[in-house]
Formats: sequence, C-alpha cells, structure tokens
Amino acid sequence: MKQDDLKKMIMEELGKIREARGFAGLDVSALDDGGNEVVRMTWAREPSAEVAERTLRAQLDLPTVKQLFAHEGEEWIEANLPALARDERVDYAEDPEEESRFTPEQEEQDARLENPDLYYGDED
Repeated sequence: MKQDDLKKMIMEELGKIREARGFAGLDVSALDDGGNEVVRMTWAREPSAEVAERTLRAQLDLPTVKQLFAHEGEEWIEANLPALARDERVDYAEDPEEESRFTPEQEEQDARLENPDLYYGDED
C-alpha cells in the first residue's frame, strides 16, 4: 500500500470519528462595524469549550470587533457555549454552502444585470 493511500484512509477514518462525535469544524470570523472581516478563526479539530469560549470572547472584547460570524459550527457552539450562542453579537451562516461572499449592493447589481427589464422596464 502506498503511503498516500494510507494517509488518505487515515484522514477518512478521522473524519468519520469527528462526524460521529458531532464536530464537523468550527469557522468563525470577527467583523468590524462595517461588516469587514478582521480575523478568521478555524478549528479543524475539536477545541476544549473553555479555550474556544475564551478565544471568541477575547475577539469580542477588541474595540475593532463588533460581531462574530460563524460560517460553520453553529450546532457545536450551541451545545458547548450556550452563553455565547445567546449573545446578540454572534451570527450564523444560514447555509455554509450558499453563503455569499458579496455585499448586498454587489448582489443587487448582479440581479440588475441578469434581469434588466425588472429594473428599467421595456425599452420598446
């Protein structure tokens, strides 16, 4: 067996173990008051709840950070960090697969380009 095949098998098994334990990853952005990402924190392995909470709260204590946005890990945060899960400054991606990387203005511009008749009327 090749080393790459063995590595792939081990990673697949580790992934199954993580899924069985209910941890599929934790990916959180700290955002400023303009909604711009200040820092992004990603945990591939399950952190201790205490360490994760201290890390995320430290970000919220920074004067430049106004909000945390969880791209992945909402279930884990709710299960392990209930006080943080209820914090109004923590928001969650509705569906990480469909998460938009564009501002509302950019999305509106795309909609206008795709359907100009809806915005400008018929030019007949």
